[in-house]
Amino acid sequence: MTNAPLLPQPDSIEAYLPLRGDPGNWLPAMRVIAERHGLPQESLYAEKTGTNVVFRVGDDAWIKLIVPLWTEDYDRERCGLAAMNDVEDVAAPRLLADGEIEGWPYLVMGTVEGASIGSVWQDLTQDEQVDLAEQIGALMARMHAVDTAGMTALRHDWDTFVRRQREGCGVRQAEGIDARWAEEIDRYVAGVPVLDEPGGQDVFLHSDITDQHVLVVKQGGRWRITGLIDFADAMLGRPLYEFAAPAVFLTQRKPWAQRALLRGYGFRDDELGPELAKRLTAYVVLHRYGRHKNTLRFCPPPKPTTMAEAEHALFDLA
Repeated sequence: MTNAPLLPQPDSIEAYLPLRGDPGNWLPAMRVIAERHGLPQESLYAEKTGTNVVFRVGDDAWIKLIVPLWTEDYDRERCGLAAMNDVEDVAAPRLLADGEIEGWPYLVMGTVEGASIGSVWQDLTQDEQVDLAEQIGALMARMHAVDTAGMTALRHDWDTFVRRQREGCGVRQAEGIDARWAEEIDRYVAGVPVLDEPGGQDVFLHSDITDQHVLVVKQGGRWRITGLIDFADAMLGRPLYEFAAPAVFLTQRKPWAQRALLRGYGFRDDELGPELAKRLTAYVVLHRYGRHKNTLRFCPPPKPTTMAEAEHALFDLA
């Protein structure tokens, strides 16, 4: 008699997604992982966000179970966490252990101080949003300055990646919303030379700097960034690609925050204009996991009805 499997074995994304939200599908395996690494099984509880399955273990650790359909996430996460050792002033989770269970890779990571910026962002004053946006921009600049030698898990052909993202971009982006957006988006992207970034240098990208992945604390009356989490989407690529996620999830319709983000990164005021706005917006719709419905969902009224209006909502740099 053989033991029953601890984990489901979905053979497609469509089979996996309905399983993801039920903690009961993952708890038996999480208990085994916790026991393996001397963690308290009684304090396991599921997190609701993310593509992969994540459980918190008390106050000191996380377990991330990587779907076998996306084993590259495991390699990217490990590489991204290691790269953050060279980024000053902001912490990433410390890798405590890793392994595999029934074909599912997993990572055990330490916790990082702070609450998600999304949990406080809407309650901040304009000055506080400006301050934090500048901090995010400066963090991005420090990450992009890290030496990428040895980051083989994150390396790929950028030109090929962008070409593939452009193919069928409109249809992919219009999924779940009005089909008329497909033609509108394709026409917009066709008119933007997104590959013409000065220097053409690939840098270390987190690729998903959202309201859930930036951690902050308030100390001495000032909010500051303490941590950055979730490196499953990390890659090497062009710097402007990094602005897509914070533009959608944080700075939309907030020109003071949009400009602060760019200034914090190092852009001069004379570089902030329509040409840069178009290139940045093009990367939003070419993002690997971007969907225009999210751009619209996170944008307060009035919702954009054209790509020109979407550009204005994302990067008001005129």
